[in-house]
Amino acid sequence: PNREYYFKQKLLKAVLYYKKEIGEVAVIFLYGGLECKYLEILRDTLAKIGTYNIVIDVSELSYIGSYGISYFIQVSDYAKDHGGFLKLVNPHRKLKIIFEFMEVEKALDIYANFSEALSSWIE
Repeated sequence: PNREYYFKQKLLKAVLYYKKEIGEVAVIFLYGGLECKYLEILRDTLAKIGTYNIVIDVSELSYIGSYGISYFIQVSDYAKDHGGFLKLVNPHRKLKIIFEFMEVEKALDIYANFSEALSSWIE
């Protein structure tokens, strides 16, 4: 059974699902700009969720700086150290350009949509 938890802030909404093949998966939807001052909100939300299997939907993310990208990489490494994962999904064209320029795909798993991200675990 899916357990859904919602943490609503100005920046994000988080939902916790249960997938038989994977276990609990936190899906986080980010809105607006991911600036330094909002990273604490994201950090607190991830701590409350209690799972290391994380998908972050970045389709509504209007801005991300180097701190935000660095934070994603830190979360990804931490999740992997605990048997989990971090996957970014639905990047729009501007984010794709930023990610390519900063070579983010070398450090993070980025997928066009949720289906691709989910199938990457199950394979």
